[in-house]
Amino acid sequence: LFLSFSFFLFLSFFLSLSLFLSFSFFLSLSFSFFLSFFFLLS
Repeated sequence: LFLSFSFFLFLSFFLSLSLFLSFSFFLSLSFSFFLSFFFLLS
């Protein structure tokens, strides 16, 4: 029981970490895109 619980905890932690990493990557990508677009416009 404890093993499955720890495994589930580890899985949820890994999933949230990957989600956070992908979200930050997407955020930085969109930010750089908007920045380059702004520089291109001006």
